[in-house]
Amino acid sequence: MQKVKIDGKTIYQVKEDDIHLAVDMVKLAYNNAYDTAILVSSDGDFVPAILTVKEIGKKVENIGFENKFSYHLKQECDRFRKLTKKEVEGFF
Repeated sequence: MQKVKIDGKTIYQVKEDDIHLAVDMVKLAYNNAYDTAILVSSDGDFVPAILTVKEIGKKVENIGFENKFSYHLKQECDRFRKLTKKEVEGFF
């Protein structure tokens, strides 16, 4: 978390969360902690991590957001599912 001031208020923002998730995905794959990773993201920056875990025989399923997803990420995953706005709204 990074502390920042916006309009005079101090808030904490998550920083570098994607790199932490990617490292965990690879580390846990090498520790044989899972057979299939389920990544809920539309960020194509995860592709190198996905390719790495697939090299050691793990599967990766991706849930991406309806109007914003990386085509390359979708292509590299074993399964892909679009999450619609209506589905997300059901959680709030």
